Amino acid sequence: MKKLLFFLITILALFFNANAQEYPCNEYGEIEFTEVIVNSELPQNILHSNAKTWAAKIFGDYKRSVQLEDNDNFKLIVKGASEVPYISKSAKGMIQTMYKINYTITIESREGRYKYLINDIFLIRIMSILGNITNGDPISPLLHLKNIDNYSQKLIILKETDISKMKKNEIEKHNEDINDYERLIKDEQIFFEFEYREIQNIINSLKIGMNINNEW
Repeated sequence: MKKLLFFLITILALFFNANAQEYPCNEYGEIEFTEVIVNSELPQNILHSNAKTWAAKIFGDYKRSVQLEDNDNFKLIVKGASEVPYISKSAKGMIQTMYKINYTITIESREGRYKYLINDIFLIRIMSILGNITNGDPISPLLHLKNIDNYSQKLIILKETDISKMKKNEIEKHNEDINDYERLIKDEQIFFEFEYREIQNIINSLKIGMNINNEW
């Protein structure tokens, strides 16, 4: 049993470490997505106009989301947020947990190309307990991986525990704890995957928006 559990946890750790590498980090360990896109058909002013139009469509309140609109240097900085489309439910649905992922997007346009940078990425956990809403402190999406590792270690201990001498109510509590940690691991995995997908959706949307030629 020990060897089997160790094997499963090793595979789980390798899987999530691979996923963690999908979040590119800078030299300071901060998550950053950046890329230079070449589009030789579009001049600098059109690309910059596309960036502003895209930001207005995606974030709605343009004046509130924009942090910098430098029309002389064709640079735009906006702050955005996306709701993660998953809700974790526990305690028979009385406690619900969701996340909002926040980010800053910088778009710099040049003749025939542009560069985007998505950084300052953090999560806000939103909890609803019997209808009462509370917001948590900003955290990194990578915290999900640490939680998975922590919960997995506790799950190993629970599954290795000898329950032969436990009373019936103790066994029931023990099994409930196992179920809770399995649910927590699953939730952390789903949140991590959805959050990464939200950033990818933003990038894909930006690329489509920047490729529009309204010059004619």
